[in-house]
Amino acid sequence: MTTAIRLDDNLVRHAAAEGQVHRRSTPKQIEYWAEIGRAVAGEVSAEDLIAILQGIRKVSVEPVTAEPVSSDDLWAEVDQARESGELGRSIARGRTVYQSSAEKPGYLEAIHPDGTREVGQFRNGRFEALSDRDDAA
Repeated sequence: MTTAIRLDDNLVRHAAAEGQVHRRSTPKQIEYWAEIGRAVAGEVSAEDLIAILQGIRKVSVEPVTAEPVSSDDLWAEVDQARESGELGRSIARGRTVYQSSAEKPGYLEAIHPDGTREVGQFRNGRFEALSDRDDAA
C-alpha cells in the first residue's frame, strides 16, 4: 500500500544522497532506514537511542548464537504434540483443512475450524460438499 506523507526536507535530502551511493531510490532508502529502525527498536531503549543520536553512546553488534537442537529432541517434541492432540489443533487453528474421506473413497473431507465436517470435492477451485441427492447415488 502506498501512502503519501510529509517528510522533513533534510531527511529527504540525506535519503537521496545515501540512496544514490547504494543505488536505491529516495523512497526505497527511507523504507530501508525504517526497516532497520523496526529491527532495532525492540533491542534499544529510548534513552539509548537519544544518547546515540547525541553521539555519547555507540552501537555494538553481537552475533546471536543459537543452541544446537538434536533431531531426536525435535522429533520427540513433535511426537508429544501429536499424542496430546496439540499438533493437529495448531495446524488446523482458524482454517479449514482437507483430508481423504474414509467413508467415501475418491472424495475429500473438509474439517472446519468449529469442528464440523463435510464430504465433497473441488470443482473449479472451490470445495463443493456432496448434497443429499449425491449421497443417495
